[in-house]
Amino acid sequence: MSIYKYFPPKRVDTLENNKLCFSTAHKFNDPFELKPYVKAICTTEYLEEMHTEKSSVALAKAYKELPRAQRKAFSFKKFEKMYDSYEVVNEASKRMAALTPMAANSALSALANNTGILCLTKQPDNLLMWSHYAESHQGFVIEFDEESCFFNQKRSDNDEFGHLREVIYQQARPSIVLSNTHASELLLTKGLIWAPEEEWRMLWPRSNDPGESYLLDFPSSAVKSVILGCNMTKNNKEKIFGIINSEKYTHAECIEYKLCEKEYKLIASPYNPKFSFR
Repeated sequence: MSIYKYFPPKRVDTLENNKLCFSTAHKFNDPFELKPYVKAICTTEYLEEMHTEKSSVALAKAYKELPRAQRKAFSFKKFEKMYDSYEVVNEASKRMAALTPMAANSALSALANNTGILCLTKQPDNLLMWSHYAESHQGFVIEFDEESCFFNQKRSDNDEFGHLREVIYQQARPSIVLSNTHASELLLTKGLIWAPEEEWRMLWPRSNDPGESYLLDFPSSAVKSVILGCNMTKNNKEKIFGIINSEKYTHAECIEYKLCEKEYKLIASPYNPKFSFR
């Protein structure tokens, strides 16, 4: 099976250096990327549960810390009755609501900054994607083998990083409670309007890297072919053809897209420098 990635012409260095860029979400062209509606930090039920678990121990400790005179004035049972569980939870809920915008922004920013994302697709011939991501068909597409060890670096069954994940498209913008939401849900969800891209993503941790992009080495064996855009210059075609004919890519094909004469689609054929005139 194959997975594809679009590149502008200047990213020929991807093939030369065997490095793929894992970007942060705020660099993407979707302004809603990693921006769900956060309706709460946590639920009232969660606050009540935490309160119930901790209240007995906390009350006993607080009672012991009271001045002796106050402890003589009323027993621990009376002190306990003064502590209204509903009022405490209600007050905590109000404070949480006031903090939600700031807490949400902080949490989502941290998630974006600490996660590198590699965006790929199942579609090598999408006309709009060629226009948007390959500089108006002047760039190229790399066909990768999704069975390559590069795309299978999962360290455990629950590992969120190092393997291919399918993006989920939905009409409704995510409305979440922060404490109940898994990070991958936010990183792998997009609006339904983006569905034609059939995007897949690979996530990678980048907590120790301060830059906006993270470069990760990939093996030459992961490349199955390189597809040249129909508007690519002859110089760039020859440059990529030369790279693909080098020792490390002898297994890979160099393919050229041309416009179909009758329909709105692209026609693939093996690249032959003798018959390429652009």
